[in-house]
Amino acid sequence: MARSGEPVLVTIGSGRRRFTCHVCQGTVFSGYKVKLNTAVAYRLGDQFAEDGISLVCSDCRYVHTFVPGAVQVWKVRDGYPEGSS
Repeated sequence: MARSGEPVLVTIGSGRRRFTCHVCQGTVFSGYKVKLNTAVAYRLGDQFAEDGISLVCSDCRYVHTFVPGAVQVWKVRDGYPEGSS
């Protein structure tokens, strides 16, 4: 996910549980694609770093970081998908 500038809602896991900020329980985030600092990247350079997803809480600005595929993002204007809890 590249930064879209558009706020997103987030679900996590196969059951699509609604993700909330661990600090303030906010539900709206901005998404960024980031490089994770791994042992391989440390020794061989950033080109070997794994991609990750950072979600910045729109309320308190706390940053949550995940490996790809751990979360799903949804446009705020479309709301959460059916079946999310």
